[in-house]
Amino acid sequence: MEKLKLLYGEAWRGREFDDSPTELVLGEETRRLERSLASWVGAEHCVAVSDPVSGIALALKAAGVNSGDRVICPALGCALPVQGVLLAGGIPLFADVNPDTYTLDPFQLEYTLDKMRGEGEGVPSALIASDLFGGPCQLIELEQICESHGVTLIEDMSEAFGAEYLGRKVGSFVRFSVASFATNSLWDEPGGGAIFCRDEEDAVRVAALRRQCREQSLQPRSRIPYMRSADVTLTHARLESFEQEQAGRQKAALRYHANLEGKVQFQQLIEGGESVHSQLVVTLPDQRRGEVIQRLIGMGIPCNLPHCGIQTLSGYDSGELLANASILAGRLLCLPIYSHLNVKVVDFVCEGLLEALGQRI
Repeated sequence: MEKLKLLYGEAWRGREFDDSPTELVLGEETRRLERSLASWVGAEHCVAVSDPVSGIALALKAAGVNSGDRVICPALGCALPVQGVLLAGGIPLFADVNPDTYTLDPFQLEYTLDKMRGEGEGVPSALIASDLFGGPCQLIELEQICESHGVTLIEDMSEAFGAEYLGRKVGSFVRFSVASFATNSLWDEPGGGAIFCRDEEDAVRVAALRRQCREQSLQPRSRIPYMRSADVTLTHARLESFEQEQAGRQKAALRYHANLEGKVQFQQLIEGGESVHSQLVVTLPDQRRGEVIQRLIGMGIPCNLPHCGIQTLSGYDSGELLANASILAGRLLCLPIYSHLNVKVVDFVCEGLLEALGQRI
């Protein structure tokens, strides 16, 4: 009973609301969205938040990470995990990625943890493993390594909401998984995010931290971890149309692969992984990315750098040689991918890219 009151507030009995400002944004609509998201993902529990940075910070705090604790992040990715670590008062360290999957490499992680322990530094408190460009990371292998070292694993699924691994949606595997419904995700219209929890105790702890963040000074007053009512409504609507959106992206992605396979490198999905293609990213054969982008723009083809990069936060580098991330960061190119792209448009983009590279289909 007390757990339910902590998780859902004073409105846990049906539609009993108090008149506090908190209850206005943590009411029945938000709780209904949380239940829908948990059911759709296949997770036991869901706590809606305003954004993934707040979500990562709340998950770290719920996992017992204290100010000054070290947290490993992937060396290649967007800045959300690092921002979440800093928001929670932690110190980010970095481990290299796999050159084919672009996600955290289990072998590199094992090496980094063994090296830290061997040098008497001890192991970090947590690891944030990011799914990237719509594809899942090696969650099972990473969790096994973390469990053997006593490290809490948190999945950053901001770029892969709806992706699958071994027939299950990401967000249903590890203790904490953080999703984004805004930038870098398949949904770039509504805001907000969510934390998926495997255990009830963790969900209760996250929800309590969400409600008490002002009093506990978890984060500045300008960053409140409540999902806005408009974002709740939009997320409900997009959840209902997800399958249709994904089918269109999948069709476009398959056409890209058919045209460009063997000419440029694509992200290699892990065995049993299925991507939602939140970004269509290719690895160019050399470092001429700036020149290629200018040529494509001149042809009227929109392209850009992907929403990720090498993490080189001054003062927080682990000192490891992040060779794979360093090489990839200068060669990744993001091509247009939307659910409404037809075959002719994809073919035009592919022909333009190969022309810019001096190749042909």
